[in-house]
Amino acid sequence: MSSFLKEAITNLKTVGSVKPSSPNLCRAMASRVNPRVPQTIVELGPGEGTITHYLLRRMHPASHLLVFEINQHFIEELHEINDSRIMVIKESAENLQKQLKQLRINEADVIVSSLPLVLFEKELSQQIIDASYGALKKGGVFVQFHYSYLNKKMYERSFDRVHVKFVLGNLPPAFVFYCRKT
Repeated sequence: MSSFLKEAITNLKTVGSVKPSSPNLCRAMASRVNPRVPQTIVELGPGEGTITHYLLRRMHPASHLLVFEINQHFIEELHEINDSRIMVIKESAENLQKQLKQLRINEADVIVSSLPLVLFEKELSQQIIDASYGALKKGGVFVQFHYSYLNKKMYERSFDRVHVKFVLGNLPPAFVFYCRKT
C-alpha cells in the first residue's frame, strides 16, 4: 500500500483523497505561477508534494514557496525535497496570515490549496478562505480544486472574480477554481 493511500485511509478528513493528483490537475493548479518573475507562492495542504513539484518546476529561480502541512508523515516527505526555495511550515492553514507576518512577508502572489474544504466544518473552511484572501496581494490568485462545481458560491462570497476550469484527466474529474483578489 502506498504511503499516500495509508495516510488517506487513516486521515481521510484532512487528506481528502485516496489518490494523488494527476499530472493534468497538477498543471492546472500550478498554471497561475508566473515563471518570468519572482513571486511568493503559498501551498496549503501539499500532502506528499505531488503539486509541490509542479510548482517548483514552474517557479522563477528567485521565487519562494511556503508549504503549510499538519500531517507529520507528509512533513517528513516534504523535507526530503531538495530545493532551497521551499519552506515547510507545520501550521494549520487558518493561521496563514499570522505565519506570513512572523516571516515578515507582507503578501502572497499565488496561494494553491489542495485542502478538502468541503469536509471541514463550514466555519473553518471560511476562516481558511478569508485568511487566504487577506494574505493575497491585489491581483493575486487563490487556486483550489474540488470534485463538484457547486462549491463556486463558497468563493464568490469572498473573492472578486472566480473562474472555473474542468479537468477531465483526473480520477475523479476535478474543477479548479481560480479566485482573484482585485
